[in-house]
Amino acid sequence: MRKPSTGLRVTALTLFFAAWVLSSLGQQLSGTLTGTVTDQSNAVLPGAKITLTNDQSGSALTTETTTQGSLSIAGIMAGNYTIT
Repeated sequence: MRKPSTGLRVTALTLFFAAWVLSSLGQQLSGTLTGTVTDQSNAVLPGAKITLTNDQSGSALTTETTTQGSLSIAGIMAGNYTIT
């Protein structure tokens, strides 16, 4: 049985590395919080101010709910947050 040539080993290693790099590009670095704000009677709360604060850095993202009481905050990095 013949040994694989050095060129084939380098090509295989290069293809493996390229596939690994391309698969890592699909990883997201941030997320999105979506939801609906309601009161105790389950009525939606339009115009409610929502603040999402990173517990470690103190940075905050704010939004207001829509007329249907929904909210969406994009660009949230991994971490622990407090929502008010």
